[in-house]
Amino acid sequence: MANNPWDMELRQLTYLDAVIETGTFAAAAEREHVAQPALWSQVRALEREWNVPLFERAGRRVRPTAALLALRDEVRTVLADASRLRERVDATRSGRAGPVRIPSTTYPQVARLIAEAIAEYARRYPDAPLPTRVPLGTATVYEALARGDIDLTAGVPPLGAGFESAPLRDVEIVAVGPGIAAGTIEVRDLAERPLAALTSDYQSRRALDAAFRSERLTPRIVYEDAHPEALVVLARRDVAVAVLVSDALPDGFDLPVAAIRHRGRGLGGRLELLWRDERTLSTSARRFRDVLLAREQRFSAPAARPRARAASRGRRRPAGRAR
Repeated sequence: MANNPWDMELRQLTYLDAVIETGTFAAAAEREHVAQPALWSQVRALEREWNVPLFERAGRRVRPTAALLALRDEVRTVLADASRLRERVDATRSGRAGPVRIPSTTYPQVARLIAEAIAEYARRYPDAPLPTRVPLGTATVYEALARGDIDLTAGVPPLGAGFESAPLRDVEIVAVGPGIAAGTIEVRDLAERPLAALTSDYQSRRALDAAFRSERLTPRIVYEDAHPEALVVLARRDVAVAVLVSDALPDGFDLPVAAIRHRGRGLGGRLELLWRDERTLSTSARRFRDVLLAREQRFSAPAARPRARAASRGRRRPAGRAR
C-alpha cells in the first residue's frame, strides 16, 4: 500500500543511514554502489510515506532534520537487527548455527553410537554446534518428531507413521535373568515370573503389555524403571527377569538372552533413523544424519561386531513393530 507509513524496505533505511553518515546524496550513492538518482528517489519515497521531512540543505551538503535525528537510533537498530538476521540465516544455511535436536536415550548401544557420531561430526564440522539432547520417552518421540520438536530419532516406527527413514539394525524385545536360557521364550511363559520392565513411556513396554492382554494374562511386574541398567542389575542378582530391548543391553553382555515371542512371532523390528521429511531437514541435521548412518554401517560390519554376531546366532529376524 503506497500511503502506508510502514510500507518501507530495508534498502530505503540503508540509503537513509548512508546519507546521514556521508552528508551528501552523491557520497551515499557511491558508498552503496547505486546511481545517485535511484538513491535519492528511494529516500524521497520514504519521506513521502512517513510524511516527515528528513533532510535540509546546508550548502553543498545535507543535514538530518530534528525529526530524523529523533528517529536515527531506531533506524540503526532495525538495520543492525536485519544484519544479525542475515548472518543467522547464512549460518543456519551453511550448518554453522542451529544445533541438531535429538532425543535423549537410556539405551547404552544407541547412546554409544550417537556419541561416536557426535565426535565424528565435531571433527568434520568444527564450526557447527554439537547436537542438543531432548528428554523424551520412546513412546512420545514420534509425536515430538511430527511436531518438529526434534530433527532426528532412532526407533522402530509404528505402521503408517509417515516419516522418512534409513535402516540401522534389527532389534528384539528380550528377557534376561533367573531361569532364562538362550534362544526364545513365549510371552505366556513369562506370565508367572517376576518381571522387571521399562516404564510405559517406552514402546517396548507397551508392546509387551499388549501381548499379555491378547493372551488374557496379567504379568507380574515387580519393578519398573526408565533406566535399563537398573533392570540388568536386578536380573544379575536373580531378583527378577529383566524385559528390555536388545540394544538396551550393555556391550559384551554375558547372561543368556532369550528373544520374546508372541504366538511364534518376535516382539521387535527394524531399528531405523527417522526424520520428518527431507524438505524441512536443516543443513546441520542432514549432515549429522549422514555421519550417523556411516558410523552405524562401520559399527554393524561383521568384522567389527564379533560379539553381536555370536549372540544373534540361532535367532530368527523379529517380525514385530515395537521398540
